[in-house]
Amino acid sequence: GLKLSTKVVIALYAVFAVFGVIDYAIQHHVILPSFQSLEEESARTDMERVTRALDRELGQLMTFSADWGNWMDTYKFMEDRNQDFIENNMNPSFLNSSGIELVALLDREGRYAWRQGYDARIHEPLRYAFLDEDTLGTHHPFLASIAQGARNQGIVLTEHGPMLLTLSPILDGNGNGPHRGAVLMGRLLAGKRIAQLAEQAQVQLTLKVLGTP
Repeated sequence: GLKLSTKVVIALYAVFAVFGVIDYAIQHHVILPSFQSLEEESARTDMERVTRALDRELGQLMTFSADWGNWMDTYKFMEDRNQDFIENNMNPSFLNSSGIELVALLDREGRYAWRQGYDARIHEPLRYAFLDEDTLGTHHPFLASIAQGARNQGIVLTEHGPMLLTLSPILDGNGNGPHRGAVLMGRLLAGKRIAQLAEQAQVQLTLKVLGTP
């Protein structure tokens, strides 16, 4: 028969083997799912914080577009197209102070009455492809809102990166119509703005467009 010492060694191996199986089962069926659940909950919380930060940014931008839309001077411009309004108001000083990097005035059919992209880093005009056409585009989701005199907002991918866009109707200064089109305003989601959003949301935030390397 086997020596006692050999039996002890075999018994110990058996105990360790059973312990190993139990330990593996506990880690993978009890501890690991708990950690995964915590990580998923943390990720959802972080995403909710980022979403709230984006909503605040859109809300601030909407305030600008709504103020400019419900202003008698804007209302008059859409009727007489007097360029003094543009020169006196839509200037680098306003764009710099407000952090606006795109502004456009559109009539009820979505045709541009005036538009300008702006590079906030070098304080110079910046071309946006979707501003090159005469209209916002026949399939643009904002067209229905423009026609109805309603507000709208969202994020659009431009050649310079994702941009927050807000749309507000052009009214007579007292919130009355008939509306004469809409004010469109935009801010890029890039550089310092991403860092500010990360700070507001208290997360580490990296923006990546799906489908890009």
